[in-house]
Amino acid sequence: GGESILISRNQFGIYEIGAAQVYLKGPVRNVVVRNNVFRATDPIRPGHVAPVGITVGNVNEPVHPPLGVVIAHNTILTGAPHGRGAFSSIALTPAYAARPPEDRPIVVNNVLAVVQTPEWLCDQAGAMINNIIREGMACSETDLLVDPQLDLVSGMPGVDSPTIDRGATGWAVVDVNGNRRDLLPDIGAYEHAGN
Repeated sequence: GGESILISRNQFGIYEIGAAQVYLKGPVRNVVVRNNVFRATDPIRPGHVAPVGITVGNVNEPVHPPLGVVIAHNTILTGAPHGRGAFSSIALTPAYAARPPEDRPIVVNNVLAVVQTPEWLCDQAGAMINNIIREGMACSETDLLVDPQLDLVSGMPGVDSPTIDRGATGWAVVDVNGNRRDLLPDIGAYEHAGN
């Protein structure tokens, strides 16, 4: 439980057991997950890819899914098939299907490694706005299915990255390193130097 929770400016490493690098469940309210980098691999565990970056809700507890969740300006390099069948960088509980759109998570200005199971993300989100998906499918008309041209270790965008200046405004003032975002914010955790 809890409310008014901010998870911001973190670098999440891999995991092998558990639901996600960030797992929100139960009657939590007004949670913002913003400006984080979720790494998929680590040289200390060669060949392992962390399955899910963010899981919101629990399929076995459909009565009280988290409400007022905003997932904005994250770079989520995580994404591999796992036991529950979800194969997406973000997994949202199917319990949101019974909720009005305003109760469902907003997913905006994120770089996502993969969206292969729309029933675990696209179908459950209240809004999908200006996200870049490297592999799989876009969830909305404003999402782009394109190579984000990132450094696969740090998640930083290259100079020709389609993340630059393509974000929706008003979701984050600074980036993961504390650098101020400009009037045309970049998608993902990083605001590219000089932009």
